[in-house]
Amino acid sequence: MIGVDVGGSKIAAALVDPQGGLSGVHTHRTDVSSPEATLNSIASTVQEVIRQTGVPPSNLRGVGLGIPGLVDPQRGLGIASVNLQWENVEVVQELEKRLELPCAIENDVKAAALGEAHFGAGKGVQSLVFLNIGTGVAAALVIDGKVFRGERGMAGEIGHAVVDINGPVCKCGGKGCLEAVVAGPAIVARAAQKAVAYPQSQILQLLQSGQKVTSQDVYEAAHLGDFAALETVHEVSRFLAIAIQFISLAYDPQRVILGGGVATSSPYFEDYLMDEIRKLADESWVFRHLVHPGFIQVTSLGNQIAILGAAALIP
Repeated sequence: MIGVDVGGSKIAAALVDPQGGLSGVHTHRTDVSSPEATLNSIASTVQEVIRQTGVPPSNLRGVGLGIPGLVDPQRGLGIASVNLQWENVEVVQELEKRLELPCAIENDVKAAALGEAHFGAGKGVQSLVFLNIGTGVAAALVIDGKVFRGERGMAGEIGHAVVDINGPVCKCGGKGCLEAVVAGPAIVARAAQKAVAYPQSQILQLLQSGQKVTSQDVYEAAHLGDFAALETVHEVSRFLAIAIQFISLAYDPQRVILGGGVATSSPYFEDYLMDEIRKLADESWVFRHLVHPGFIQVTSLGNQIAILGAAALIP
């Protein structure tokens, strides 16, 4: 099968074998000038993978696609995607015309969760929560190999659940949403605000030099003892730990797996988070009953998770 990670700026695709091995990996710029153009760029990316690998299309079981935004897998529709500028696009129907192969779609985070269930830390596990922390924040629950979607396909949109009633305004309009305090841009904004009080802060120096600051920079600075960065990562880790506590107590999964740019870009991310998890476990015997070695893990699939998850959509 072929897995396709569809993003607002680029499309990545590869042939995926049953063990999760990738071949013919190919990336292509996403043309978002129109839905038609986007579908054409997806199709050309898949066709290039087929050309590079030399696999006869008749030997392929199908093409799975992880798509940002709200999708309807049953009807094959891209209902709404800000990144792709889509609204009610007949993705499966149009791609099957272009590729003459069976196609399946799913929200990108939900697809990534399936990737973990089939090829990653969730292999052999009956239930898992995948929590993606990047530019945005979202989660997905997989039970017995199937994604739990909810009544309207919104299950897992915890990025817009309020965790700090006095927190910053979120792009959804809410105040103090999880995404507004732990996503990459939120981490950088918090560190920049704190750095003003610390003239020697590495974060302040980076900002004053005109460099783009990332969440990875903030975690690196914290590791080196930067006070502004340290305050930031401790606060962010606390909010994230609280969110994980809520998810764990709500669904009692066997495993919680973290992915996304914030979780995977820094080797120090997990240490700070687990410190806060242990504090919450020490405070509550109920939560402590759930936390055990290996319960919370950062994905080991790296950037391949999106492609692997998309491929896992094909039975």
